[in-house]
This record gives sequence, structure tokens and C-alpha cells, in this order.
Amino acid sequence: KIPVGNLASDEKRILILKLEMTIPPIAKRKSSDADLLEIEATFESHRSHPKVSHKWNRVVKTRFTNRRDEPKSSPDATGFISAQLAGKTLCEAVADAESGRIFEAKTRLKTKIRHLEKEPPSNGRSDGLKLLTEFYGILKAKGKWTARDQKRARYRCHYYRKMSSKELWLGPRNQAPTFSRPNRKPSARASKIKTTVPPNFFCLLSELQVQSRSNQKQMMTHYVSRKIFSFLLLTLFSAFPLFATSESSFGTLGNYNLSTLLESNIPPPLLGDEIDSVEKWEAKAAEIREIWVDYIGGIPERVPVEFEILETSSEKDHDRIKLVFQTVHDDQIPAYLLLPKGIEDSGQKYPAILALHPTNAEGKDSIATPWSRPNRQYAFELVSRGYVVLAPDAMTSGDRIFENERHFRSAPFYEKHPEWSTVAKNIVDHMQAVDLLESLPYVDSNRIGTIGHSFGGYNAYFLTSIDPRIAVAVSSCGFNPFTGSSNPQHWGIRNWYTHLPRFSEDMENNRAPFDFHEIAALTAPRPFLNYSTQQDHIFPDWRPIAESMADLHKLYSLFDANDRFRSILTSGGHDFPPDIREIAYDFLDQWLKK
Repeated sequence: KIPVGNLASDEKRILILKLEMTIPPIAKRKSSDADLLEIEATFESHRSHPKVSHKWNRVVKTRFTNRRDEPKSSPDATGFISAQLAGKTLCEAVADAESGRIFEAKTRLKTKIRHLEKEPPSNGRSDGLKLLTEFYGILKAKGKWTARDQKRARYRCHYYRKMSSKELWLGPRNQAPTFSRPNRKPSARASKIKTTVPPNFFCLLSELQVQSRSNQKQMMTHYVSRKIFSFLLLTLFSAFPLFATSESSFGTLGNYNLSTLLESNIPPPLLGDEIDSVEKWEAKAAEIREIWVDYIGGIPERVPVEFEILETSSEKDHDRIKLVFQTVHDDQIPAYLLLPKGIEDSGQKYPAILALHPTNAEGKDSIATPWSRPNRQYAFELVSRGYVVLAPDAMTSGDRIFENERHFRSAPFYEKHPEWSTVAKNIVDHMQAVDLLESLPYVDSNRIGTIGHSFGGYNAYFLTSIDPRIAVAVSSCGFNPFTGSSNPQHWGIRNWYTHLPRFSEDMENNRAPFDFHEIAALTAPRPFLNYSTQQDHIFPDWRPIAESMADLHKLYSLFDANDRFRSILTSGGHDFPPDIREIAYDFLDQWLKK
């Protein structure tokens, strides 16, 4: 077992895994006490480093393994971590159940069970899997936990808490309980070392070395057997299409089974066997759009274009005009209009971009100014490429933060519009922005595109799903389907920003009206580029994202328009890095500068 102690966060807790990864190569070359002391000293010296996991990884690979590839991890050690996280998941599920959130508790347990099933075999993994399966079965059969079940669950998960990080369990603002350590006799090697560091570290190394040598053959046999079984099962499913995921297994459009979506990595098919022509797809698209508009609360009739210029600033190659324009319900939208130098006297028509900002307090300033946030300055960069760029503030951000509220707090909106949604509000606001662009004499109304990151990313394809005037769309780190989602509550009622209030009720009833690849599909056959990553901490479920993009590719193939769709998936994080922005700008140039 690994005494993980009182590390300050999940990221620093990864140090234990990185440390454990050094065990097999050191064991092979008969490590000395000096080697172990050196590892401990390196561990202690890098604990407080802000990017500790990256620095430790580099030190481990170069100093102790003498190779750049990832050292092989011991299943016994990682299994113990899995057991601890299983206990944490059970505690969170108990808290959900006590608060009446039964569906969230079931989803949390089922998701963790699915993750554990994919891990290599180990004692800790088996214990955690058995624990969660037992209580998930009770919850699934009875529909609730009795007081006795909850008490027993709390007692069971308490065992897994004994050596866990305080921060992992309670967070930084709560007082962590103290747990007694089990009595442990130090190993012979650790007892000989005279040092001020705790001897548990050396017990860990010695035990893992012994376990690694004694159980290696048994664990490898078990692991290989599982791999062979998985391969045969995959072959069986490939050979018999009747087992493949079909639309009927999810339910029907407008009434999908949410549990089925969450448990799958493959979304409901856009085309299916019955849709083999553009005409049939357009009929389905009309149905999707009708459900979508109804679900978000409808799109009201827009008001005539009316705007007021507040101030003008001059940059090296463009002018930045701050203005406000009118939108529905007597609301005003502050925005920056970026114009290339000399555009008003050129007599030419220019392509235009509606640039949508991500979640932050600065709003338009974060993407359209010289002081834009790093890797977010796409509005500022696009005007330098010859585009007219309009960057509006979204409601709850920039100059549109509600009085006496923090940014991205939507409660005042729902007090005034309880039957509407912020999604619909953003869509109609952005349609008003397109109206403004079309009214400008130097803008070509047939060449208007949109681009956004994160919050701005999904608002970009939300807009194209309703407004046919958008000729091309780019979404960065903004696509997140219900399928395979680890956090479907992102779209429901939250205590800060609520997107679709109806979805919380649908979660309770285990239904979903659509999936978001169907909303993105309403863009077709217009050009669409989506960028997603595998280390995105906001939208981490990259496998269902990739499957959704593959389904969209089939739809564009139906239109014979494969060149109009591009999906990029990298190992990066929730960011819009320079190389990807350059690809996005080239994509916009391809379709807006013809």
C-alpha cells in the first residue's frame, strides 16, 4: 500500500504515481540505499514546484530510467490509487443520494465503474470495482438507498480514506479529519537508513520491489488474458453488425435515453440506414431544428439595426471602434468593430467575422485588443488579415455583467425570463450582430463567418444551426456531446451560469431531446472546422467527441463536400494555440476570400 500522506492537490498527488514508475527499472539494476535517498531528495525538492508533474516526469525519465519513453507502471501501486478514488466516488454518490440527486449518484457510480473496468487488473482495482458495483446494484434495483444502505456506504468508503490526501477528499476550505495510520513494521532496508525523512517511503519501495518480482508472471498472464478476450469480443462485434449501436438503442430523436447516451462513446447516427439522400437528411434536419428551437425557448423577432459609436482608437493596421447596438427586449450590446486601415475609402466589399469570446470577465477585450489574453487574440489577429471583425460582449461578461453580480452569473436573466434560456438569448444577440455587419456598406453579406473558443466555440455552431447567413464556422474546444459525457450537468441548472434549465428536469427523467452533434450538423453543408483536445479539463471526453466528428464527416460526404469539413484532435489542453489558430485562419481564408 502507498502512504500518500497529506499532499495538497490531485496534481501533486500524481507525484506518487511518477515516483512509483521508477521502481521497476531501479529494481532491475539492484538499487542501493543511495539511489533511494536520491529519489526521495528529488521528490522533496520538487513538491512545491508550480509545474511539478512535468518537472518530475523529466527528472524521472532522464536520471533514473535513462530513456525517454514512459516507464512501465506497477499494477499493484496504481491499483491502490484506483481503490482510493473508488472510495472517493462512493462518498460523493452518498452525498448526492442524501440530497435527493439519485440520478446523479447512479451516473457517478456507473461512470467510475466503466473507468475501472478498463484499467489493468490489480487487487486495488478489483476491490474498488466490487465496492462500487455492490452499491450501484442496490441503487439500480431499489431506486434509492435506505438509511442503513447510506450508513454502510459511508462506513465502507471510510476505509479507503485512511491514507488519502486531505485535499482530494475535502477541498482546501474544509477542515480535514485525522485518521490513524495502521501499525507497520519497517522493512529491513528502511530500518538501516539513518535519515530525517519518514521511513514510509522506503517501506513503499521495498514492498513494491518484492511485489513486482513475485507477482509479475501472474499479473501478466491475467492482463494478457483480458487483452485476448477483448480482441475476440471486438472481432465478434465487427463480424455481426446486429450488435452494433443503432439509433433505436438510444430511443428516438426528441426522447433519447440519457443513461444510454452517457454509457456510450458512439452517438446516435446522423444518417442511419434510412437516410441515403440529401433530401431525406434535410427532412431530418428540419425536425432537429424544430426540436432545438422549441427546447431553447424560441427565437423572438429581431429589432431593426440601430447602433451608437462611443469611441475610436487607432492601431498600427486597423481602427478599433467601440459601439453599442440594439437587441431584443430593450437590451443593448457593447462591441468592438475592428476595421482595416483605409477600408471606408476603398470602395470594396470585405469579408467579415463575428468573433465570440470564451468564459471570462473581460469579454470582448480578451480577444479584440492588444492586451488580449494569451492564445485568445483571434479577433485582433483576423483584422490584420483583412477582415472586418465584430466582437460583442456576451450577456454576463465584459460591459454586460449584471449589477452587483460577478461575471457569468445568469440568475438575474432567469428572474426576468423564466421560460427562456441563455442559449437562445445568445443566438438572437449574435443574429442581431450579423444584421449590423450586413448593414455596413463595406461588408460583403455573402462572406460572413464566425469563430469562437470554449463558450464562444459552441455559441459559434449554435448560431450557424439557426442563422443560414453564416457562411463558415470555426469552433475551438467548444464541442461537448451528451454521449459519453462525464459532466452532463454542465448544460443544466447551475449556481452560476445556466445554459438550458429544462435539461435538469430531463436528467431527473433520464431523457435527452437531442445530442449536440445533431445541432452542429445543422451547419452542413457550409464549411465547419472543429478543434478538440485530449487533455481538455472542461470537456475531457474526447472519445465521444471524435466519434461525433466521424459521424459529421459521413454527413458532409453525403453532400459530396468533404473539403468543407475539418476536425482536428490533438493531445493539448483547453487552449487555442498559435499553430491551430493559423490553421483556422487559413480555413476561413479558403472559404471567405475566394
